[in-house]
Amino acid sequence: MATVYRKKRDRGKKNAKYYFDYVDENGRRVSKPGLTDKAATKRMASKLEDEAFLIRTGATDPDIQHFAALRKTPVVELLIEFEKNLKRRQRTAKHIKLSMSRLRAVMDGCDFKMLDDIDAPVAEDFIADYCDKKSLGNRTQNHYCQVVEQFARGSLTAERQRRI
Repeated sequence: MATVYRKKRDRGKKNAKYYFDYVDENGRRVSKPGLTDKAATKRMASKLEDEAFLIRTGATDPDIQHFAALRKTPVVELLIEFEKNLKRRQRTAKHIKLSMSRLRAVMDGCDFKMLDDIDAPVAEDFIADYCDKKSLGNRTQNHYCQVVEQFARGSLTAERQRRI
């Protein structure tokens, strides 16, 4: 059962945060900040405790929950990670600049804000229209598609490998 409390220094204050302790999927006691509403903090703690229990008992896969949370990751954060990954893999500065500018053009043009928003047909249609308007060749169009695919696949793979 999760414990909901306020820190001693915050007791008596009207808009102070509540905190809660619960047992995570590894059996460790974890303390997290909650909200200023005690009932909402209790619900938050109960949800986390239930999820941890399901993972501990093997009723659910932690990777499924992780990828569900990952889908809500802002694309801006993932673009930064993708650029760092290109640098780690020792790509040339010219390649990184070109790939990132093309990737940002597609993400902004398609208005992709979260990883879950990325949709291959929408991106391909945008790239085709964009390349037609700019009179860009087939190789350039293919590179746009390639860098978007590499970004989408790499974002999921990198996050999964980071957890292992």
